[in-house]
Amino acid sequence: MDTSPFDLIRDCNAAELKVRLEAGLDPNHSVGPMQHSLLTLACELGHVEVVDLLLAHRAKKSKASGRGTPFYCAISAGHVDVVKRLAKAKSGLNAQPLPLT
Repeated sequence: MDTSPFDLIRDCNAAELKVRLEAGLDPNHSVGPMQHSLLTLACELGHVEVVDLLLAHRAKKSKASGRGTPFYCAISAGHVDVVKRLAKAKSGLNAQPLPLT
């Protein structure tokens, strides 16, 4: 029986998820009428290793679902380490040099 990517995230099975991502699984895969994403679920559950894996495979950090954005899910669930990972990933993409004074 083939385990769904969402079950892999619920079980924090980063090793199998990595195999699937490398085989072509879309890191922005979402399901249901609320369009819950893999990253949103990983953030909601506080699975730092899975969040790192999805970010490394270019999961969209701003993709909102019925639960909100991944950042919102991590904050509302109190997963500080995940919030830090998301903030670092976002600032790394959007950082502007500060003017020297």
